[in-house]
Amino acid sequence: MKRILFVHGGKGIGGAPLTLLTLIRSLDRARFSLHVLCLFESEAADLFRNEGIETYIGKGIHHLAHTTGVWYPIKYLPMFLYRLFLFPISILNAYRFLKSNHFDYVHLNGSGLLAVAIAARLRKTPVLLHVLEHLHPGYIGLRRFILTRLLIKFSDAIVFICNADARVFPPSPKIHVVYDGIDPGEFDPGKVSGSAALSSVIPGNARVAGMLGGIHPIKGTLEFVKAAARVVRQFPDTHFIILGVVPQKKTRSGYSAAVAFLRGWLSGERKYRMNVARATDEESLKGRVHMMGPMLNVPSVVKMLDVLVFPSTTPHYARPLIEAGLMNKPVIASRIGGPDEIVVDGVTGFLVTPGNPDELADRIIGLFNDPGLSARMGNAGRTRALEMFDVRRNVSEILKLYDVIGATETSKK
Repeated sequence: MKRILFVHGGKGIGGAPLTLLTLIRSLDRARFSLHVLCLFESEAADLFRNEGIETYIGKGIHHLAHTTGVWYPIKYLPMFLYRLFLFPISILNAYRFLKSNHFDYVHLNGSGLLAVAIAARLRKTPVLLHVLEHLHPGYIGLRRFILTRLLIKFSDAIVFICNADARVFPPSPKIHVVYDGIDPGEFDPGKVSGSAALSSVIPGNARVAGMLGGIHPIKGTLEFVKAAARVVRQFPDTHFIILGVVPQKKTRSGYSAAVAFLRGWLSGERKYRMNVARATDEESLKGRVHMMGPMLNVPSVVKMLDVLVFPSTTPHYARPLIEAGLMNKPVIASRIGGPDEIVVDGVTGFLVTPGNPDELADRIIGLFNDPGLSARMGNAGRTRALEMFDVRRNVSEILKLYDVIGATETSKK
């Protein structure tokens, strides 16, 4: 039986841990012994524990993220320098962990895990790097230039979930594109019931538009709310859902409160949240925008939607677009790397200009005005999702790569 160590560097519930969980659920446990190393004690670690997977916490191992999701011009440089300082320590601690626990493969769930890749190479353990995010160019592109080449050097195979993310890396025979897979059984529109929590606040005859991704500039939350203000002028019965909103943590001391304030100010998160809150306070939107925290029962929320919106402002793979397609829901997404590989414009949904709430509102209104078009796009979306994004297809490709990198490492020995 082959022992696989999956390494996850994130904290909360989102696309990355859910993608890994879907993969884990699809692997044959008679063939593989599955283990997860999380860099943080968090909801993500609980996610894997609840699945019955042996889950470790990687003390002293730090990620070196350089993605669009963590990039803020003022804040990023000191944070990066701090993590760079800890980088040799992270390699040492990862090496010690791998030395005390034998694994046949190391599967890295994200590009920020270079330290673990180096440690695994020193241990002569095959490494598959699963890149689930888009690397930011940075100030002048030097950091990304170096990081991409190091990731190629210390990985035996690199899997990207879309071509847009792969194009950031230099060409290499190690690079493979395997679209993110989702279990169609979890998103069966004939079997899934609507969310009880939403049913209690949204009238049964209301139109519903929703986005998944919380409050974040790269998710386009502000554009979604601004579009909502236009939509309700024509369809006053419309309700809007924002799923994945992480509540602000309560601080226990004046020092931690000051640090949290400074971090929010430097990153721009505080101002962005205030702008979103101000936009939702518009009189026509009061009681119609529903903020929901991260939740695992995503199908029950998607079931309630008439249209799913993904207004990303930066290249960003869009798992929710696949989930909506499987649930026969039309979608509207930014015409940008990632979504444009999932949505067939005019067939399964619409692609719109990033950062343009007026165009976004026009497309939502257009779908509300034409229920027949909505139904056709939803049906086409499910057909495409079953053909392109079925997890069984994804797992088959991953298993082939395990065999390849395992054979390559054996020949080296």
